[in-house]
Amino acid sequence: MVERTTAWSSWPSRLSVSIKRTPRCPLAPVTMILPTDACLPVTVEWCASPPTMSRYAPHIPATGKRILIPQMLNSTTIMTWANALTAIRLLCIAPMTLAISNGAWLIAATLFTIGVITDFFDGPLARRLGQSSSFGGFIDHGTDALLVTCACTALACTGYINSVLPVLIPLAFLQYSLDSQVFRGRALQPNPLGRWNGIAYYVLPGVVIGAHVPGIGDLLLPVASLFAWALAGSTVLSMAMRARGYFEPDH
Repeated sequence: MVERTTAWSSWPSRLSVSIKRTPRCPLAPVTMILPTDACLPVTVEWCASPPTMSRYAPHIPATGKRILIPQMLNSTTIMTWANALTAIRLLCIAPMTLAISNGAWLIAATLFTIGVITDFFDGPLARRLGQSSSFGGFIDHGTDALLVTCACTALACTGYINSVLPVLIPLAFLQYSLDSQVFRGRALQPNPLGRWNGIAYYVLPGVVIGAHVPGIGDLLLPVASLFAWALAGSTVLSMAMRARGYFEPDH
């Protein structure tokens, strides 16, 4: 049995609800304090987004006062407008990589611009429509990592940047995912340097592609090469910071 939700207060505040043993639970992406049968407050981590009410199987695991409810994958969490934008970006990766490799810079610039635009809007759109989820965040960031890795690989193969960075990017994303425990249904947790690196991974291909616009290429290409080495160094530093944090007592 479960008492029904009375109302959502100002998002992302708390949800007013009492929860008991039940096969059906409301899901939300914030941590809330809820009363239980034992009259003790428990911290519940919800992993999908309001105001959707999703069916959830019983057998909720509990450790002390902490209950983790993993997100269910269904049409509500997968078939969203934000994920559609992410899918468009995913479809641009292969032709963009081929365009860079073959020097078709206008095509590469067009596809890269589509990737940037969809990346800019998918997160805000998910939050505005109440469709945020750990799954959506993972495929968003995963698509970003794949796009910039492929773009940088093509640039490295054509001699524009070093070959170290395209190797470091997927390694950093793998560490990022494992450290955030995303495969247990938790949201990705970037560190500050990693967040800036993620932006810079987009800037670098954009600079090289833009450098082939007549009149500015001679200035931007040397800058892009130096920027790629600096970004490789900051990626290693970000990974080291995350690895150090993993061994801290409160991790």
